[in-house]
Amino acid sequence: MGCVLRLVYIILCCSPAIGWDFSVGSYEIQGRRPYQEDRHVTHRRGNIDYFAVFDGHGGSQASSFSVAPVPFIILDLLEENGHHQDYEILLTRAYKTLDEEFLDMNVGSGSTALIAIIEHGKMWVANTGDCRGVMSRGGRAEELSVDHKPNRPDELQRIKDAGSFAENVMGIWRVERTLAMSRAIGDAHLKHVVIPDPEVKIYDLQGEHEGEGIEDKFIILGSDGLWDVMENQDAVDFVRMNPSLRNDPRAAAKALTMLAYQLGSLDNITVMVILLLRNKAKPEAQHQEL
Repeated sequence: MGCVLRLVYIILCCSPAIGWDFSVGSYEIQGRRPYQEDRHVTHRRGNIDYFAVFDGHGGSQASSFSVAPVPFIILDLLEENGHHQDYEILLTRAYKTLDEEFLDMNVGSGSTALIAIIEHGKMWVANTGDCRGVMSRGGRAEELSVDHKPNRPDELQRIKDAGSFAENVMGIWRVERTLAMSRAIGDAHLKHVVIPDPEVKIYDLQGEHEGEGIEDKFIILGSDGLWDVMENQDAVDFVRMNPSLRNDPRAAAKALTMLAYQLGSLDNITVMVILLLRNKAKPEAQHQEL
């Protein structure tokens, strides 16, 4: 089966308050799967920028449902709390709200959810499932999230504590012999053990390490169709070593996606690349879709 391609967008954003800007490009393909269940989105409100990748399973209902309300749930919670409440608490509330609203629909399927929020030089990354975020810091791949796989020791213990089990089924660990991840939105039949709660991490994008400039940084958000066939450092090196990709996130996202397909990925593949740059002119904030 041939791959179905879809070029999505490139977005240019800048934040004059802190003297940096970034550009975002994304690309997705259906690949060798019969259906496209991946979804992704970017959104801006004021000084807050939001990026997310969702990887559905058992149908696209959960990922399609998640892509629309999540940024508004999160941003509304921030506004309601005057930005004073801890992001980890707010993001966890948002994920649980999303999960409850989807389960109320009484439809099947589930979805991973990887979200990055950038505000005033800080980045919060929330992850449920096995999409993954990676950042290049001076050429070194830094993992922004940790996959929720059933054989991850702490997740396996949590599964057992919930009175459930996970097994290796033909080389893939699965919760109750079915689901290949231990956290997700939806999956009503496994809700007693497959929780929506994200792990949340915070990062400083201002080059807090001596000798490190923001020019050294870019971020890759991808569904597991990318990471099933590519190591974190290999993905970073592929972008850094290719002059035509280093300053073009749209081209980088497409190239990573197609490389994963050529390497034999059997899944849907979605890649988003966020390129961080110095903003020397410090222009007024703008958001342009091309």
